[in-house]
Amino acid sequence: MTEKKEIVTLRDIVLVELAPMENKTKGGIIIPISGRKIKSGTVKVVGKGTPFYTMKLKVGEKVRFYEGSGIPVIKDSKQHLLLKEMQCFAVEEDE
Repeated sequence: MTEKKEIVTLRDIVLVELAPMENKTKGGIIIPISGRKIKSGTVKVVGKGTPFYTMKLKVGEKVRFYEGSGIPVIKDSKQHLLLKEMQCFAVEEDE
């Protein structure tokens, strides 16, 4: 039997589940792969920070970050990234 393990992040590290990438704009223009430099995802795990740094991101927030950031991780057969909090440059707010 395989034991299911949770990922616990340290210091200022967050675990982000990647959102599927959009292939087209709202107007129907196809975006080439080379044009998709910004990715997004949902924060799943947040580290505790350090004595000098308080974490600002919270579990469930949708964040934006640049392609190539972080360390890829597969968890529950879904793609995730381990990122430093400062690699996330925006939080998407619900309208």
